[in-house]
Amino acid sequence: MKKVLYLGMIALLTTSMIVAQGKSKNELRKVKAETAEQTVEEVEKRVEKADKDLETEKKGNAYGTQKGDLSGKEFGAARSEAARQKAAIEQASESVKSSEAKIKASNDKVKEVKEKMERERKTGRLSSEAYEEKSRRIQEIEERLKVAREKREKIVKELEQVKSEIETEEE
Repeated sequence: MKKVLYLGMIALLTTSMIVAQGKSKNELRKVKAETAEQTVEEVEKRVEKADKDLETEKKGNAYGTQKGDLSGKEFGAARSEAARQKAAIEQASESVKSSEAKIKASNDKVKEVKEKMERERKTGRLSSEAYEEKSRRIQEIEERLKVAREKREKIVKELEQVKSEIETEEE
């Protein structure tokens, strides 16, 4: 449709210029045929160039191309909120990893202390009263570690749930 429109416009312009110069009808027909062929080629080249431009425009981040019925401001607000949520999730993940490392280190230390207490008890360097006191303190520490593990597991589950909710929203 565009090609026909372009051809018509060019033919109209060229004929009016030729008539104004006083050319004969035969010359006018030859010029029309030549200009029509040239314009078809030019239009085809322009269409190919436009197709290439469209292909290259699709590359990139394409933020906002699928914003639906949101206005630019609303889309920007939603996108920034998503970015904040992603940052919060990453921070929470790092926090969980560091707490996991601390809990593991504490468990290792408790094991070492228990082994040391057993060795000292067998060698007689630790009295039974001191052994009982240290055992009680170690049990308290183990209970606190157990509570910390449970809290960490709860946070991990919540974090995974939030991640899955965000992923479903993005799709």
